[in-house]
Parts: sequence; C-alpha cells; structure tokens
Amino acid sequence: MNSIYEKNIKLLAKNLPNFEKKADFLNTIDLESSKMIRNTPDGLLYFDNNQYYRVTSRYPKEEATYMLREFQEKRDYLVVLFGIGHMELLHEMMQLVSAESKILIFEPNPYLLKYVLLNYDLSFLFETNQVGLVFEYEDEKGFEREVLFYSSIEMGWGNLIKNFHVIAPPNSYHYNEKCKDIVTRFISGISSHIKLLGNCLEDILNGQENNYKNIDAILESSKLQDIKDKF
Repeated sequence: MNSIYEKNIKLLAKNLPNFEKKADFLNTIDLESSKMIRNTPDGLLYFDNNQYYRVTSRYPKEEATYMLREFQEKRDYLVVLFGIGHMELLHEMMQLVSAESKILIFEPNPYLLKYVLLNYDLSFLFETNQVGLVFEYEDEKGFEREVLFYSSIEMGWGNLIKNFHVIAPPNSYHYNEKCKDIVTRFISGISSHIKLLGNCLEDILNGQENNYKNIDAILESSKLQDIKDKF
C-alpha cells in the first residue's frame, strides 16, 4: 500500500469507531483485477449495476458550487453527504462550514472508497472528529449500529439540528433506496433523542442552541466552581 493510503487509514482508525474490521475489509479490495474503477480522460468512473457511472459531472467545480448554494460561510451545519469521490465538493464544503459543524459521509461503493483512500490525502476531512464516515462492508449489523451511533446526541449535533442538510450529488441517483435508508435511520435516531428532552420541539432546539452559546458562562458559574477538583 502507498503512503497516502496508510496515512488515511491511520486518520480513520484514530477518529472513527471500531475501524479495525473495516480496515481489514478495505485491504482485501483489489482495484487492479476487479476493474471496478476507471480513471479516464473524461473523468473518474465506477462500475455498478452492470454499467459505469461518472463520479462528477464534466464541470465538477460548478457542480459543487451549485450544490452548496444555500450554505452560508462559517455557519454551523449538520450535514449528511452521499459519496466521498467528489473532491471539489468536499473541499468547498469544508471551507464553508464552521469548525463546530458535524458531517456524516455515506459511501455506498467500497471500491470507490478504496480508490479515494489510495489517491487523495483526506486529512482535511479526518484530522478531527468533525466528519464521520459510514460505508457498507461485510458486517451489516455493525453498519446499522454506526448510523445509530452518529445520530446519538453525544455526537454534539444538539445545537446544529436547525441547519440540517442532505447533499445527494446527481451521480448518487441509482443509490436512491440506500440513500433513503440512511437518512431515515439517521433522522429516526435523532428524533428518538429529541423526544427524551421534552415535548416542544421549538423549545428543545432553542434550549440546545442557547446552552451551546453560553457554555463558557456555564462552566464559570459559581456552582460548578464550588465542586471543581473536589471529586
């Protein structure tokens, strides 16, 4: 394996839950013999459903800008993104969103994921735990648990839910059912946590947002200072 792949795997192992089994699965994928990915003068192609599909349009920069047209610079967002192969989209999105934003990437094609890990330095995505990655591998139950894990309130999305976005690039249309399944599971997980916080959604979201904005004041409050270093 090359140094880019090794670096990416180390980053993923550091920041993603239970990554060892998934790394073993990725290591078994042989791109050379499978012919599942083709890098052509016309762009990157991947094979699925008995034909090749483009990863991006012929104008990836313009396509990325259009898909992010509703985003405001340095605003907090909760994002579910389908596909990890659109580099222009990934770079532009990470430049737009705030450092507090949370992003979950779902890649339905493990061959494309392997190609990306081999050829692109993804440290701009995975240096911190801001970005999560879910992809299908041999352990279906493990895959389901990961989606629920990312939808748990412990992931820090409480103050972001008002700015929830789903980004589905045009090339993901033939994965419609899988995309719908991921979003349904993710929203279901979020909904179950929200219901535990109260029965008025607007009050819950406003409370979460205000708690986040006032975190410094809360930490410096006299009650917390009274018990600091006591236990």
